[in-house]
Amino acid sequence: MADVQIEVENATQNTMTFYAPKEWHGKHKNPFPSSIESGTKVPFSHTPDVTDGSVAAVVYHGKIGTEVYDHMFMWSSLTSSKDANKVWAMTRKRGFFTDAQLQSILDNLKDNSHTDDSSVCQSFITIVNDTSNKTTKVEAKFTSHQSQSNTCP
Repeated sequence: MADVQIEVENATQNTMTFYAPKEWHGKHKNPFPSSIESGTKVPFSHTPDVTDGSVAAVVYHGKIGTEVYDHMFMWSSLTSSKDANKVWAMTRKRGFFTDAQLQSILDNLKDNSHTDDSSVCQSFITIVNDTSNKTTKVEAKFTSHQSQSNTCP
């Protein structure tokens, strides 16, 4: 199984800074990007376990208005399942993504794309197999609608 290729886009109007990874299966190939500037996309790779595949989550901090939020994206690309590729992304107030919360989200993964939307922020993620070069690609995007009267959940 080839590395999972991940691309994260920051469209939040503020810099997102790396907070924490959670890796169940596989290992990041290089350090996770320490920050993602607004208006940019950053790529990185995750090397799967030979027997289990690649299952991980990454959390970045970022401001929306005057509040600090956590932007989380998660993927599961298993080596031995028919329904192998699943993803989730969401933005919540800082501190929401505990190990227990991440495990609960992982236990309920079921789709190969997901959109989490509120009046001030949106998270979108998708995962696909690229059969031409035998890779799995994950694309995540975080946006904000700068409003002081509303907050993300």
